[in-house]
Amino acid sequence: MASVIVAMVAMAASTGIGLSMAAQEQARLGHLAAQAAEQQVSFLLDQPFDRMADLAVEESVGQMAAPPAAGGVTRDDMLEVGWSTLGRRTTLTDAPMTLSRYNGVTLAGSRIRVEVFGPDGTVLATLERLRIREEEVQP
Repeated sequence: MASVIVAMVAMAASTGIGLSMAAQEQARLGHLAAQAAEQQVSFLLDQPFDRMADLAVEESVGQMAAPPAAGGVTRDDMLEVGWSTLGRRTTLTDAPMTLSRYNGVTLAGSRIRVEVFGPDGTVLATLERLRIREEEVQP
């Protein structure tokens, strides 16, 4: 009887440990996905406005480009280790902004949307930013 009770307790504990490890892995992937999305948005905001469209691509799982090295401008390296299980989709859409307080002036802009997804295609993080064409903004 005691061995049956010990076996049941061990089975319950192992199930709990397995669920905990799965939740921890999902949280880790979510954190990495948020970092990958932020890296991409930051990179795009540093680029000339007209060049952003060239960088709006889908990077398949394991093929996400790393940010440029300090002082660099090229992204030849791939993100490795934990990021190799993630992919990233970057889209740009025209998003003009009308300023009703300023006589309805309309500024040209783009909405940047970055989605980071896992190997099964599940979106783990999404980040959106609006960028106004710098030439449109007058001091």
